[in-house]
Amino acid sequence: MSLRRNLLTEVMAVTLLVWTPSARAAAFDNVQILTAARHQDQDQDQATRLETIARASGQHPVKKSLTDEHDIRKRNLHALFHRTHPAYRKLVERVDELDANNKQTFPGVFRSHKIFRKAIAEQRRRLHKDDPNYRTLLTATHKAARAIEMFLISKQSGVARLPASRRPHAIETLRQRFRDSDDYRKLVATETSLQGKLKTAYPQLFVTDEQIANSRRQRRKALQTDPGFRRANDNRAAAWRAQQAYLFEHDKRLSQLKTQLNNTPKPGSHQP
Repeated sequence: MSLRRNLLTEVMAVTLLVWTPSARAAAFDNVQILTAARHQDQDQDQATRLETIARASGQHPVKKSLTDEHDIRKRNLHALFHRTHPAYRKLVERVDELDANNKQTFPGVFRSHKIFRKAIAEQRRRLHKDDPNYRTLLTATHKAARAIEMFLISKQSGVARLPASRRPHAIETLRQRFRDSDDYRKLVATETSLQGKLKTAYPQLFVTDEQIANSRRQRRKALQTDPGFRRANDNRAAAWRAQQAYLFEHDKRLSQLKTQLNNTPKPGSHQP
């Protein structure tokens, strides 16, 4: 029990430190929770706990916009119905199934940025293992970047002894201070040249998010007349509408919020 009180006291002290307006910013590393215990209210039976919640509900409401209230309630209902309504869970699983099929059948259109990035990362690993030229260029580029960092640290040796969480900021400060020096510019020119050679030799590894998005739009446009693609889109859209309709049909308040949102003029619109 005394350990519990001590832990609570320490947490309160940290809270005061973080939130005191006059206090300097604090950083915490390797925070550990050594023990935990049930709150005393958990010893009550379920009926008593629910009564306590009911008494507190609505006493200190947070003001929310109509859109926020709608979105929050919809997310909460999704989580609740997915756990407690088998019919709704089947609708969600149907959408997930169609999404998986579409990614498999039309990967250029339906794969996410994350999947594209994962494929590029895998290609980097394969090149690093099998391509000596790639390894040589990559190593030289990393050495050039490290040389820049070491040059900056040499201008203020104490930076090397800073904690890892503070070192990048200190190095960036030194970078701004010495960016116009001849030595710094030569080092940057060397790194830029090597980076350019790497990108020229392996452009597929340096695809931007915008390029991925453009590629996806072009592939989608090229498939607009494909019957299978159109059917896949239609099936997915119908499954999504069925899932959404279930939420509104089974919660009166959510349906009311949706109606209010639909009747609310959009910013910039001109209502008669």
